[in-house]
This record gives sequence, C-alpha cells and structure tokens, in this order.
Amino acid sequence: MRALRTRGFLAATSAALVAIVSIGATASWVHQGLPFDRMAERIVAALEPASEHVVVRYDPETLPELAAELGRRLSQSGNRVDYMPYGQVPNFSRRLEMSTVYVWLPAGPNAATTEAQAASLARWLDEGTGRQIHFHWGTGTIAMDGLDGTHSAVYDSIMVAGLDIDYEALDRAQREAVAVLRRGEVRVTTPAGTDLRFRIADRPVNRQNGVASVERMRTARIRSD
Repeated sequence: MRALRTRGFLAATSAALVAIVSIGATASWVHQGLPFDRMAERIVAALEPASEHVVVRYDPETLPELAAELGRRLSQSGNRVDYMPYGQVPNFSRRLEMSTVYVWLPAGPNAATTEAQAASLARWLDEGTGRQIHFHWGTGTIAMDGLDGTHSAVYDSIMVAGLDIDYEALDRAQREAVAVLRRGEVRVTTPAGTDLRFRIADRPVNRQNGVASVERMRTARIRSD
C-alpha cells in the first residue's frame, strides 16, 4: 500500500462534521429512530481501516446523521476523513488519488455520481491503490412490478436486522454454495418451463459478505469484490 498524503483535508474535518450535523434537522428524507451508531460501526468493521485516508461520499438530504457518526468513528480510530457530497466536486480525481478508501453512503434521487467521477473510480480500483464499500439503505426497495417502491419503516427494520447477522456464517454458506456450483454443470428448471444449464468453472464469484478489508482486497479479482 502506498504512503498516505493529506494536504489539508484533516484540518477541514471538524468544520465539515458540524455542517453535516446541522443539515440533519432540515433534511427532507430522514428516518426516525435509526441506530446510526450501529450503522457506522458496521461500515468500520467491514473496512478494518488502519490510519487510512477515507473519502465519505454523502447526500446532505439522506441520512446525514450517518455521515457525521461515521466520520467521528473513523477519526477517533486514527483515520483521515474527506467529506465529499454527491454531485460536482472540485479536484475529484486528485482527492481520490490521495485516499485508500471510498465509502458510498445512501443517496436520494437527486444525488448523483457524474460519468467522469465513475470513470475515475474505475481507474482507481483497477490500479489497486484503494478499495470502496457501498452502504445502501433505501436503494433497492422494489415494488412487485419491478419499479421503485416506497421505503417504509418496515423496510428500515429489515435493514437494521441485517446489521447483526452472523457474517462469518454467511461467508461459510457462500463458500459452500460456490464450491457446489464449481463441481460441474448447473441445471435450473421450473414448472413454467424454464430449463437453463450453465457452468461457472473458475470464473470469479462476487461474495457479498460484508468484508472490505485490506486483506480481502489482496485476493480481489473483479471490481465488485
């Protein structure tokens, strides 16, 4: 891992933290009663950061309390935090090059990552200089017709429950499933007439197991790892 550089971002951390907290009172997309401390703890546990330079990408109108809590925990454990709102960002590529971790926090419909930023992120990941983690919350709430649904308190409770699952057991189950898939041809049939056959052979498998540590990244073969 290359050496970290700061160039003044640490000095701006306290001011940025205050700004995020103040936004929370007027945010248009606020979920009441969410355990922001546990949410931030889950992100930090997944990353296992050690004196790293972390970009926290956030939406001021979507769970700003989470951005504040995550930044506090990262700073307390000796990491440098660069708060970056969604949308146009000055010197995006340069700031990304100075970091080793990029965290995508939940975003509303008006928050976006530009095409240029997405291209920079892809290059950054392919170079192997850093890693990223996506922490979705409202995204992915889909109605029966496949269109975006309403993210209610019920969905919040489901997401909260996911914070405390046994991630080691999840990882074991995923490894076992991959081993079965690699044994040979897989056939999928249904009463409706579906009849699919495929082999995965030695193709890389993306295991969504809540681990985004430096150690995990050493064996990553695709961006989604």
